[in-house]
Amino acid sequence: MTNAILLYKGTSFVDWLIKKQTRSLYSHAAIKNDGIIWESYPGVGVRERKFNPSDTLADAFVVRGITDNQWEKAIAYFSSQKGKPYDWAGDFRFLTRESGTIDGKWFCSEIVYECLNQAGFPLLSRIECWGVSPALLALSPFLTPTS
Repeated sequence: MTNAILLYKGTSFVDWLIKKQTRSLYSHAAIKNDGIIWESYPGVGVRERKFNPSDTLADAFVVRGITDNQWEKAIAYFSSQKGKPYDWAGDFRFLTRESGTIDGKWFCSEIVYECLNQAGFPLLSRIECWGVSPALLALSPFLTPTS
């Protein structure tokens, strides 16, 4: 599996809050592309990093029906957002259930969803990127678990 969406089962207190509020196993989302992880991470923002052993806390999902060209566009969009800040207010909205806006900051599942959307491959319909939690990503009909 070279390309996938990773959904993490984090163990921190914040992970626990996200999982509890979204009624999910998952608290973080990222894209894996050729051994590189693309993510927006608290305190760091949008980044790329090498796959490492802690990534085994994630379930990998193949994106069914996506073309190589669309995947390349998704990664290119992610790359264009590199260095943008983490969206703490977006995370907080999952706890308060308030609506949000796109503000140049990204939380994990928000940017994963938007990258594929920008590539012409929306994983879900009738939802804005700021409303997508890792739990909702897991419900996409286009994602198939690899195990």
